[in-house]
Amino acid sequence: MLLPFAQSEDVTLKQAQIISAAIMKTSLSNAHAGAAIYELLDLPYSGPLNVILKVFVDKKLALPQIIVQKLVDWFMSFKSNKVEQVPVLWFQTLLSFCKLYKSKLSRAHKRGER
Repeated sequence: MLLPFAQSEDVTLKQAQIISAAIMKTSLSNAHAGAAIYELLDLPYSGPLNVILKVFVDKKLALPQIIVQKLVDWFMSFKSNKVEQVPVLWFQTLLSFCKLYKSKLSRAHKRGER
């Protein structure tokens, strides 16, 4: 249900916030949440996608290293895209990710290398 919703081009931020509230209150296994995050990171960036990713990051899941690496790659992709302005929500997601998963990040990740 989540992936077709996130893939839709006409999803609003309000709809993403409603789905995110349901995700936050739902108990998910680490494997299912990790699989959802993995698939979401392959989608093109959008505000609603970022809202959903932030909720998954804020759930404080014990994500496997491969998912953490994919999240790092996703954040680093914005560095190479030379985006004019990155939304505040993106920075909030990055901050939550760094706070919660700093112990899983290598020195290369912390220096901004891939």
